[in-house]
Amino acid sequence: MITVTDLINTILRFYDSLAPGKELQAVMSKASIRQCKSTWKKKRQSLLFLEPDDSLYEAVYTLSKYKVHRVPVIDRENQNLILYILHPTRIILFLMKVVRILI
Repeated sequence: MITVTDLINTILRFYDSLAPGKELQAVMSKASIRQCKSTWKKKRQSLLFLEPDDSLYEAVYTLSKYKVHRVPVIDRENQNLILYILHPTRIILFLMKVVRILI
């Protein structure tokens, strides 16, 4: 699957390799999907995910360290089932509820 990030990185790679006087469209129109795909495979990293028993600290740390907005929570014991997608809004809402209870 080609992601938006793959597409953006490809466009940036073509832009960085432009010779003076060349247009981006002219350079990209000569490139094949096979050429682009080879660079996507090289940069592909393993899937970033959390498990249901991971701490709230680990979740916040993962979101900030990898500079992502969403992380899947996967149950590896149950055939790698995706339980939900964690994002900062859910963490903030949870913390607001906990603080209300404690006050």
